[in-house]
Amino acid sequence: MIFYSVRKTLKKIIKSKKGMTLVELVVTFALMALFAMSTTQLLSVAIKTYHQLRGLNDARQVSDTLLEKITGEIEGAQTSLEQTETSTDSSASIHIYGGGEVIQLRDRTGSKIAITASDSAGEITGRTVETTYADNQLLIYYYQLNNDSGNVRYEAVDWTYDSPADLGFQIDKLTFSQADPTGVEYPQNVIKVVLTVKSDQYGSFTAIRYVECYNYVTDQDFEKIKDDSSGSGGGGETGGGDDGSGSSKPTTAGAVVITLPDSLKNEHSLKNSLDWETVKSKIGGSGWNVESGSILTDSTGTYICYNWSQWVWIKDGSDFTLADLVLKYPGSFKKIDNTSVLIAEDRTVLDNNRGTIWDPLPEKGTICYYGGSYYIAPTEIGQYTMPPDGWIKIVNN
Repeated sequence: MIFYSVRKTLKKIIKSKKGMTLVELVVTFALMALFAMSTTQLLSVAIKTYHQLRGLNDARQVSDTLLEKITGEIEGAQTSLEQTETSTDSSASIHIYGGGEVIQLRDRTGSKIAITASDSAGEITGRTVETTYADNQLLIYYYQLNNDSGNVRYEAVDWTYDSPADLGFQIDKLTFSQADPTGVEYPQNVIKVVLTVKSDQYGSFTAIRYVECYNYVTDQDFEKIKDDSSGSGGGGETGGGDDGSGSSKPTTAGAVVITLPDSLKNEHSLKNSLDWETVKSKIGGSGWNVESGSILTDSTGTYICYNWSQWVWIKDGSDFTLADLVLKYPGSFKKIDNTSVLIAEDRTVLDNNRGTIWDPLPEKGTICYYGGSYYIAPTEIGQYTMPPDGWIKIVNN
């Protein structure tokens, strides 16, 4: 429209034999300036969108590259206990320690390794390499290998990617944990890996992978997975609370039971929705409808009910725990602990053609803080599904 007006004005001036008046000249330049301003704004939005998408693609590429290496090592972990000669736990063939920042195992070739981010290299038990790194990057430490005579066959060494492979990103946080020590939601041989990468130009990006250790198939194998990510030996034990603190967690309604950081590093305190002893008496009597989105806590941990509507009953049940309830009704409760993911609205991006979308997609069980309320995803969430649609609101939080 603006271009058409400018063109019409210029044609009128050219055809006129009287020349241009001052008013016509001012109007022409004003219209041209307005057109140039509109074009500049459109270009600015296009350039900003391009940089956002480029940053997202670069972050995803770097995360995929790092996670492919990490998961490849973990999934092929051997069940041999020989690798624990420098471990802090002699009964573990996979040992997570250092606050969840280090995982130690023997890889598919038989080499004893520890995986971490280079800023956490000091947490590796028995590390003899003294190399330091300017940027926080993926580090795989290969322990010294001796031959049968006791002589050194291979020296201990650090393995890292070349700097150009990071595309300007570095690791902000890398943590490991046993996805579900109870084996209710996930098999006990599944390791959860959470990786956050960041860039001064593009910000941060978090990716999560669940890795099945295919050599671990029996109960005896599962017992060799030791998760000390909570710092108290709690992750790999059952019946010890979601942070290893056992029954010290309050069970009454309104009591704060866990504090989680979101993707913007803000702290969020979640509270019990209901009193566990009251709920327990109703479930053990005639049964009870546990409201979706309810947070419950006892000595075995903290759980959210994320089934749309669940009638639960334990016949003649007077002495049972939340863990017993979860086992009886699989797929209805999500355990939350200090490894749980809480996302904020920064995980959404504006697509000019389709509106606000999630990127990456929230997984089942993801907790979200959106519009001043807390929600949990009962399934994997669609790209356009913003709370409250498709999400379950967490009760009394």
